[in-house]
Amino acid sequence: MIVINNRKSQIGNRLRLFIENLGISKAEFGRRIGVVPQNVNRYLTAEADIFSIIGILEEMGCNIDWLLTGKEPDKSPGEVNYKVLAMAPAGRGELTIYEDFTYYQYDDLNFDSDTHGFIIVDNNNGNSMYPLLQEGDRLLISLTKPALPGDIVFAHWGDQASGAIKIYNVFSHKDTHSEFVTLASYNQAHNIIMLPARGVKVYPVVLIKKLRK
Repeated sequence: MIVINNRKSQIGNRLRLFIENLGISKAEFGRRIGVVPQNVNRYLTAEADIFSIIGILEEMGCNIDWLLTGKEPDKSPGEVNYKVLAMAPAGRGELTIYEDFTYYQYDDLNFDSDTHGFIIVDNNNGNSMYPLLQEGDRLLISLTKPALPGDIVFAHWGDQASGAIKIYNVFSHKDTHSEFVTLASYNQAHNIIMLPARGVKVYPVVLIKKLRK
C-alpha cells in the first residue's frame, strides 16, 4: 500500500488536490503561477520550494494553513466535507491511499459525507475509460451501497495496493460455482480483468465531476 506520510509529500498532495478543486489542468496551473508545465510536478513532489509560490497560491484562493499543516479550513454555510480517499488508475495499477484523511473535497452535494468519499482518477492507463473518464476527474463513491452489474465502480483487491476504476459485472462459474468479478473498460480495446469475487471490494460511483481543461 502506498501511504503519503512525509510532510513535504503531504504538502505536495494537498497542492495537487487544490489544483483539482480548481478544476484546471496542471498545464493551466503552471501558466497561472508562471512556470512551464513540466516544472509543476517539481512542486507536487516537493522538489521545488513551495514558499516561492505561496503568495500566488493565496491570491488564487488557497488556504495556506491547510496547505502547510492539513488543518481543515472553516466551512461556508451549506458546505459539506467529503474525504478524498484515494487516487486510483482507470487502468489496473497501484493506488495512493490517503490514510490520514487530511485531504478534503468541498462541494454542496446531496450525499451523506459519512458514507461517501471521493476518488481521484490518476493517469495510469487512463485511456482505458476514455472519453468517459480522464486524469483529474473526481468520482464520488458510496461506501455502503452495493454495486450492481453495469455500474462504474472503484475496485481494489489483494493487499489493497492494486485497484482500478472500471465497469462492474459478476458471474458464477458453471463448473465450480465460484463467483467471479469482471472489470471492463469503456474502451473495448482493453482486456477485461477477471478476479475471484471473494478478494475484491467494489464501491459504486454515484457522481462524476469532470476536470475542466
